[in-house]
Amino acid sequence: MNHQDQIEALTDALRIRAGLRNPGVIAHPAAERFAEQNVLLNLAEAFGEMNPRKGSGPTAALAAGLTSSDFITVLSDTARAVLISKLAAFGEHRLICAERELPNFHNHDFPLVDSDPLLDEISENGEIPNDVFVTAVEGLQARVRPFGKNLFLRRQLIRNDDIGLFSGLLGNIAASAARLEAKLVFNLIESNPLMGDQMVMFHEDHGNIGAVAPLALGSLSEGFAALRNMLLPSGEKANLEARYIVVSPGFELYARGLLRDYDLKSVGVVVAPWITSTNWYLVADPKLAPTVSLLYLKGSKRGVTVGKARPKPGQENRDGVTLGVRFDTGVVAVGRVGIFQGRIPS
Repeated sequence: MNHQDQIEALTDALRIRAGLRNPGVIAHPAAERFAEQNVLLNLAEAFGEMNPRKGSGPTAALAAGLTSSDFITVLSDTARAVLISKLAAFGEHRLICAERELPNFHNHDFPLVDSDPLLDEISENGEIPNDVFVTAVEGLQARVRPFGKNLFLRRQLIRNDDIGLFSGLLGNIAASAARLEAKLVFNLIESNPLMGDQMVMFHEDHGNIGAVAPLALGSLSEGFAALRNMLLPSGEKANLEARYIVVSPGFELYARGLLRDYDLKSVGVVVAPWITSTNWYLVADPKLAPTVSLLYLKGSKRGVTVGKARPKPGQENRDGVTLGVRFDTGVVAVGRVGIFQGRIPS
């Protein structure tokens, strides 16, 4: 096996050990065998041998490997894949959100636009009688906000091949990122924010807020009907189907039981400890009627980036590898048609 083959096999072995088996991807034939060995140490030494320093032997190869950009790239790519996988497991809030990429961290305008005009019948001569004038209402702005943590991997962790510890810590970071993002989403919804037209998200005049009543078939029916009857900017009825019910933890089992009793299998339950116990929400499919949008930097993997981190002053000579884990995200209210707020008596 040549040197490049060995590195490819070890890279796939690292992904296997980190729990990243992908049925659609064929791993290197030797990856399973290499996964039973000291993957981190062997990988660092393999990269070190490609970029030799003064001295010889495995110690010198390891020292060179720990500072190799190739080794750090493999670690970063693996870490990012683990984070994205774990984020998906914790990302229940993303079910009710649309997503949008922004080019930078600057504030961006999010106007309300009449995107559902009535279609006109085309005349016999092929002319369309009316144009659609798209007018944006300025005023609503949002941006991607940066969050992150540096992750220092000591040489001893590499020697001990402690991939389990590495993956476990990444799982904790992913859970923290998911909670942070979910909190941003539900705090925004609970704040009843001003939209781009300078009117609040929930109001009786919009037909998206219910009467104060216990969470039961009657109030659920009111919410279902409201999503159907909400008016689009064109004046047409939205005719949207309820896709998710969002409840506080105290109502989780009750909501699941209610949906089961009435065979509402198409409605999923999203539980959010960040909403008050007297509120609940019905949400349409965000692909059909986006109301809240998550914001990510363009080109990022849903906000996740991992790479070599610059050491802090006085830590330049630490014996190991420092990875910078970044999670850049934001949230903005983009519509009110497609979400209904129910209110439970306190």
